[in-house]
Amino acid sequence: MQTPAIRLVRKHDPADLALMEAFFDQMGVETRAFFNRTDGNRRFMRASLADKASEQAIHWIAESDGKVAGYVFLTQIDTGIPWLGIAVAEGMKGRHLGEALIATAKDYAAAQGKGGIMLMTHVANIRAQGLYEKCGFERLGMHKYGEVLYYWRTTAAK
Repeated sequence: MQTPAIRLVRKHDPADLALMEAFFDQMGVETRAFFNRTDGNRRFMRASLADKASEQAIHWIAESDGKVAGYVFLTQIDTGIPWLGIAVAEGMKGRHLGEALIATAKDYAAAQGKGGIMLMTHVANIRAQGLYEKCGFERLGMHKYGEVLYYWRTTAAK
């Protein structure tokens, strides 16, 4: 079986709303619990497509066969260290797509002269923690909200 071609798309646009809604709808129980438990990331995505958050964030999607295979964003991009959010479609997990999405965000942060990227993940999200560490993020400990805190430092900040 041939793996579908994946195409990264920089900064989704309003035409992607139906694709993004389908992406959020296909999330399994675990992905919802870790990435969109209170539907905040879906609301954030909708606001970004309405251009309400465009100055504070940048979003990328990976497409495969006309569907969103993965989604990554950086928020608080007006600061020296933005925050990252990422999710991969249920049927696309295990194909190294998370690495490609994170690399896109890291390249952007480095090109913009940012000091690094921060992220938090649920303590039980072991799969994501492995991905972040593989991608060069350092585990800093627990955030005050009870999630694991990670930091990736750009070369410029080292």
